[in-house]
Amino acid sequence: TARTRMNRFSLDGKVAVVTGASSGIGAAVGVAMSEAAAKVVLTGRDEARLRECAERCGARRLRW
Repeated sequence: TARTRMNRFSLDGKVAVVTGASSGIGAAVGVAMSEAAAKVVLTGRDEARLRECAERCGARRLRW
């Protein structure tokens, strides 16, 4: 799965800008990048759902 592949390498010290992070693939990519230790910048059209995604990303999130 994609999550397994993301765990094979570390993105520690990297910043990922994720567009469309308020739903679907964008949200999944944001969470996966965060789990791979990247700091993430989340963008999207639905602020409430961006906040939900940011919560799933935990302390690694930067801004949405």
